[in-house]
Parts: sequence; C-alpha cells; structure tokens
Amino acid sequence: MKRVVACFVASMVIGGLSGVSAGSAAAAAGDLDPGFTPPAINGSVYTTAELDGGGYVIGGAFTNVGDSGQSRLVKLNADGRLDTNFQPPLFDDTVNTVVAVRNDKYLVGGEFKNVDNSGYPHLVRLHANGDIDTTFKPPAFTNDVYSVAQLASGKYLIGGRLNVIGDPGRDVVVRLEENGELDNNFATSLRGKANAVVEVSADRYLIGGEFWNTVPRLRLVLVNSRGDLVAETEFTPPKLSSTVTSIALLSDSKYLVGGDFNDAGCDGCDKVARVNADGSIDTDFAPRGFDERVYSVAALNDGKYLIGGDFDDAGCDGCDKVARVNADGSIDTGFSAPALSQDVYSVAALSDGKYLIGGFFTLAIDGKETRVARLLSDPPGPPTSVTVDPGDGSAVVSWTAPNSPGGSPITSYTATASSGGGSCTSTAKSCTITGLNNGINYTVTVTATNAQGTSDPSSPSSPFLPAKPSVGAAPVTAPAPVTAPAPVTAPAPVTAPAPALTTPGKVTKLRKVKTTQTQTTATWERPKRNGGSRITHYQYRIKKKGGAWQDWHSKKARNLKVSGTKRFSEKFTKLTKRQRLTTNSSYIIEVRAKNSVGHGPAKGLKFRTKSGVPVLPGNG
Repeated sequence: MKRVVACFVASMVIGGLSGVSAGSAAAAAGDLDPGFTPPAINGSVYTTAELDGGGYVIGGAFTNVGDSGQSRLVKLNADGRLDTNFQPPLFDDTVNTVVAVRNDKYLVGGEFKNVDNSGYPHLVRLHANGDIDTTFKPPAFTNDVYSVAQLASGKYLIGGRLNVIGDPGRDVVVRLEENGELDNNFATSLRGKANAVVEVSADRYLIGGEFWNTVPRLRLVLVNSRGDLVAETEFTPPKLSSTVTSIALLSDSKYLVGGDFNDAGCDGCDKVARVNADGSIDTDFAPRGFDERVYSVAALNDGKYLIGGDFDDAGCDGCDKVARVNADGSIDTGFSAPALSQDVYSVAALSDGKYLIGGFFTLAIDGKETRVARLLSDPPGPPTSVTVDPGDGSAVVSWTAPNSPGGSPITSYTATASSGGGSCTSTAKSCTITGLNNGINYTVTVTATNAQGTSDPSSPSSPFLPAKPSVGAAPVTAPAPVTAPAPVTAPAPVTAPAPALTTPGKVTKLRKVKTTQTQTTATWERPKRNGGSRITHYQYRIKKKGGAWQDWHSKKARNLKVSGTKRFSEKFTKLTKRQRLTTNSSYIIEVRAKNSVGHGPAKGLKFRTKSGVPVLPGNG
C-alpha cells in the first residue's frame, strides 16, 4: 500500500488542496455534521473505528494532529475533539488498519517496523489508554499488515503481505490466538497480498486482494477454518480483472466488494460489485460512474451502500470521491457530500446512522484543515394523517409515523399550533397542546426528529376551535302524583366480590433501538393490563437463530425504567455467561412482565447483529 499511496501524493500536492466549510443551510444527507469538529490533521487517514463507549480511533500516515505531536494513531471524542486521555506510542511508519477488540483494546496493523522502540513489527495491541499490551506477542512479520478482524472465537485473522519467516502457508493470511501466538491449525496456499479479511461464519473466511499463484488468477476467495479453499460447488470465485480492496458482508449472505477491477460480469460492474453467497455476480446490482479505484465500501441499515475511493463523477452533484448507492446500484441523488478533490480511503456507517469518512482530502472545519469528517444521513420524512380532538383551551393531537424514518430511529415528535398557538413534544405519536384560546381557529402541523435532523412539517390538520364544554339544563316536567309506599325492609348490604387477580398481559412496543456487532439494546412499555396487581419485574431471554433458549433473566421493573419516560430498556449482550453475541448473526429475544400472581405471556423480537467492520488498506 505504501508505494501506491506515494504515487498519489506526488500528483495530488501539485494540484493543490481544497478547503470546504460547513454551511448553514438546512441539514441534508451528505452535509457535514456541525456537531463534529475534528482537529487539524496533516496527512492521510486510512482507517477509522467506532468505539462502543463513544468516539473513534483513526490511523494513517499523518505525523501531527492538532499540534499534539501524536502521529499515525489518535483517538477522537464523539464531538471530534482530540481525546487527551489516550496517549498512543510512537509508530515509525504508517498505520493501515485498526480494530477495537475485546476488553477495550485496539489491534493495530500497518507498515511500521518499530513501536516505541519496543519492536512489534507491523502488528501491535494497545490498552484503552494507548499503552502497549505486552501480553500480546505476535510473530515478527517481515512485511505489511493491511487488514485485521477479531473472530467470534476471540482469535484474530490478519491479512497483508506477511511473509512469516519459516512458516510456509502464512505469507498472506494468518490466524492468531488472543495472546498473539500463531494458530498452527490454519494455513493457506495463497501467495500475494490480502487487502480485506471478513469472517463469514464460524468456519468460513472471505479474503480479498491479489493472489498470484492461483489459476485462474483470483482476487476473492472463500476458505474454511483450516485455510483450505472451499470447494467450487459451494463457492466459485468471480472472475475479477484486478485487485479487491474492500469487502462488506451483507445481511442476506451476499457481499459488497470494491476494488480496481473492470467489468465484473454485469453491465456497469466496474470497481464495485455485489457477489452472491455462491460466488456468482449479482446482476440485479448494476452500479454506474465509478471510473477509478474504490477503496472502501460499507453497508447501511436502510439497504443502501456508501462507497469511497478515487472516482471523479459517480453521476450526481457532489458524488466525487464518496457516493451513496441504492440497492439496485443506481446512484442515490438524495445524497450530496462536500466537494472533495482527493481520495477517500475509509467510509464507515456509524451506530447513530451518520457516516465517518477519512482520506487524503482536506476540509476546512472550524478553521482547521482536517482529513476526517462526519456526514449526516437523512432526516425523517414528515408525519402523516394529523388529527385533532379539541378541548377547553387545549387539543389532543395524533398522527401517523412518516413513510421514511430517515437514516436513524426517530427520537421525538413536535406538534405546533398555527399562529403562535403553542406546541408539545412527545416520543409517542400523540401529545396535548395547552394554552390555546377558546373560539379561535387553529391548525396543527407535526415534525419528526432523529439524530440527523428534523423533518419538514406535515400537512396541516383540519381547522378546529377549542371551546369550553357546553352544559345544558335538563328539561323540567310536572311531578307525578305520589302514593305512599308500603313500608319496605332494607336488604342487607351486599359486598361485591373482589376481582380475581391474574397474570399481566404482553409487554407493548417492544423494539430494538441500537444494534452493534456484538450487542443490541431493546425498549418496551408496560402491558395494557397488569392483571390487577402491580408489575414488579421484567424477565427476558435470548437465543441464536436455530439454537436453544438461554435461561430467563429477571430484573426489578424500577431498575429497567428509562428515566423521564414510559419506557423500559435492557442491553442484550450475552448468549452465554461468558460469550458475547457474534457478528452478522440472527437472534430472537423475548420479554415478559411479572406481578404477584406470576409472569404473563412473552413478546418476541428478532434482530441481527451488524457485520464486522470492513477491513482493507485504509478501512481497518
């Protein structure tokens, strides 16, 4: 990778650097996120990794970030500021890839030969504060590491031009134990270089790059847990004309592949293609306009894809170097990034729906020239079907969710009465506006908000008049003549029997609100009936698709209550007591309520963990 990048730098500097400032127009997909103001960065960013606790680790060829003196690896807070609590060691050369691994550590690979004068050629593991993890003892690689991935087993898959001395079969890809030792049960016959490695399942790895000893010459292969090529009856590699640089594992068991190839077997499949599970090219995906190398690809939650590279015009205004494409491969013209004059090496879909990009481009953000940026995705569409139930100086407003939730879940709605009549905000799909003047005509519009911004207002409701309820006098009639009744003995008072207590009903509004590679967070609300007794606990369990249920877990209701809301929440992170969820896997969770009588019926929810972070030179 080093030689290739050097060629780019020579031509790019002559052409000059481009500066772009964040605008003040209404937020749209592709706009710079005004809440992210990174420091000045003086060299290329090749890799980015989002951290579960917030913030990002970025790596590359830079030698100074924000005048901190930190080079080639830094940590940024969620707002883009330099995290001064992270003090990385000194790398003597480029960082190509970084992945956040278990126990708040980072696995870092690249072209470096020495880290803090302590050795660790091309691969090192760091603690959360940046210190070298001396318990990790990898082999002495004699050439560059381009890609790393943590496997569900806890082991690591390492790709590059490795040339592990004295270990035939370990020139391109190796598998390491968690302590860094070579896993001798894995060896491949590949020769060349591996730019991207992805775990497909517990016994399948997809490897992309340039392999020189295969006939025909291959750029994408599937190997089993021993390193052997999977039989062609299961996976026939596509005939790609040149290098694969990036792979994204998709939820339907297909793969999105980017690189420098031309004509991958479908009309328009230059530089990026979608590959079926058996290795054939998916001809339903036909991209256009990628005239130069694609360096990085990422799958988005809405079925679209983000593409970064060296291309100049992908077919829409603002589609230079980074573009968003629809599921059929057509360019998404609703996405327009800032004007970028130089390459994008890394694109990442973030957990809040936004996008993080890094590369050789420069952007002027908050007066500083930087090479990393966070872009907005889509705000929601407008809510629909707004109805109003007027009252005394008030109105209960109800609506239907937007047809499009945008690039991330909707977090709130705001209903606003016309002519300064006031407003109300709710996480549900109704709220009450108070302080209205009786006898005055109003209409109401509603907006939806997510992490990307606020929607356009809905169509206005029908006009309505708040008013006090009218109380009419009952008609008066002459009393009927009264005949003295016979004396009646009052019956003994009858006490109504107490209603029988039952178990609660099902919980309501069970939904996932955030899913990462190894966990999901779900929320729910109380059952519509509590069975006549206060709900004291919520119980939950989880299973992997096709597997057995985990035992029920139980927590007191008050410990699961989300402060200030009607919702309850739990993070589902474990399949067994000591094993995290696996990436790109389907799970089912069930939640049920419990009162003094017992537990009610369970409500289920299916979800799928995200793919492993796509890895490649510049997108570890």
